[in-house]
Amino acid sequence: MPSVVPSKTSSILMKKDKKIATKQSKKLPAKRTTPKKKAEKAPVKKVDYKKEWQGMPEFIQPDAGPYKQVLVSFADPEAMHKFAKLIGQPLTKQTASVWYPAVPPEIVIDKRFTDGDTVGKKVKSKK
Repeated sequence: MPSVVPSKTSSILMKKDKKIATKQSKKLPAKRTTPKKKAEKAPVKKVDYKKEWQGMPEFIQPDAGPYKQVLVSFADPEAMHKFAKLIGQPLTKQTASVWYPAVPPEIVIDKRFTDGDTVGKKVKSKK
């Protein structure tokens, strides 16, 4: 019977197999047998909103949506540029929508809601 001499490659594989075997034989942490408890929710306090809001000023939100929307399609870039010139607003491939007439963006960073005690006083921003 011919003797089999392990080649260099097979000895590397055997070493790798040993490493794998030792990694697999390490003890794994025990699985949790008891389920995690869910956090208890605080009881919801019933509030009489009509009573709470008594004396508050009426607020009516004006409709800020468009009167009408129209989908416009362009046959080529030249047609899009002509339309942009006609309405006086820049249009690009990335433009999703425009308002006509153009509506400047509303700056609201400098506006804050306060109670009556802080009117006219400088208010620190919470960052």
